[in-house]
Amino acid sequence: MKKALIIGSEGQDGKLLTLFLKEKDYIIHGIGREKSNESQLDKFTLLDLNSPENITRYLNEKNEQYDEVYYIAAYHHSAVDSGLNDQSALVTNSFNVNLLSFVNVLNYIQNKSIHTKVFYCSSSLIYEGIDNHVQTEETIPQPESIYAITKHSAMQIAKHYRDFHGIFVTVGILYNHESLFRKDNFLSKIIINGVKEIVEGSSKTFQIGNLSSQTDWGYAYDYVEAMWHLLQLEDSGEYIISSNQLKEVKDWLEVLSENLNFQWKECVVENPNLLKRKRKVLQGDNSKLKNTGWYPKTNFEEMVMKIYNNQI
Repeated sequence: MKKALIIGSEGQDGKLLTLFLKEKDYIIHGIGREKSNESQLDKFTLLDLNSPENITRYLNEKNEQYDEVYYIAAYHHSAVDSGLNDQSALVTNSFNVNLLSFVNVLNYIQNKSIHTKVFYCSSSLIYEGIDNHVQTEETIPQPESIYAITKHSAMQIAKHYRDFHGIFVTVGILYNHESLFRKDNFLSKIIINGVKEIVEGSSKTFQIGNLSSQTDWGYAYDYVEAMWHLLQLEDSGEYIISSNQLKEVKDWLEVLSENLNFQWKECVVENPNLLKRKRKVLQGDNSKLKNTGWYPKTNFEEMVMKIYNNQI
């Protein structure tokens, strides 16, 4: 029976990865900053990765030999602490969680568990400064935000440990991926919850910032399967995990209207004042990953209705 450690087990991806690995009879240990998924795990530890020495202490004290480690924890100030105005604290927190704690994991594996395979979760935002819409693994990253800078730095560290220390460490560059476990402040859940209120009769309208905004959206359960799939390969590397297509915000509403029999154009109001920032359109080319045998099993329409119906 394989044993896996999920660092960041309490977020969307951690919850879904736990369910996926359970189906494959893994023993699963989890680390998180809050308790919301611990009942699904064989062992759970509440740990603050903002102090990088905590993960070193944990690994040394437990002295476990894991087959696979999934580092999907992240510090993203817009999601973690929207009120954080201290730039110094933002930089420190981001580097501690997104990079330095990850480095300490790699150091432990190098010294005490060299057979362990590692997955690191990066983000499409490493490309946020480029002008072209389609990115491959050969696209030169241009991170701009602190979050993206720290994610890109961790990718470079992963390559160093792969090339110079022989560690199997694969990086997944994940594009937007949604599920019922998204928090309510994410656009996907704003749409779903707004439509539910209209269908149930508790509201007549809701507002969206830009109905024509385009995003590369995929289904999160497919993406955690990709994480696992990549650790089953013979060689490690960098892989884009994306849907390979762009959809507009209005496409969510079209799918929901067709399946729920309501007219979204009569209920949804476009309000540009809701937009906090403008981002470039990012679309990932997942050809490299597909060539290894993975492909997204859930199409856009199925994803939207799964989330609406609270299904996995």
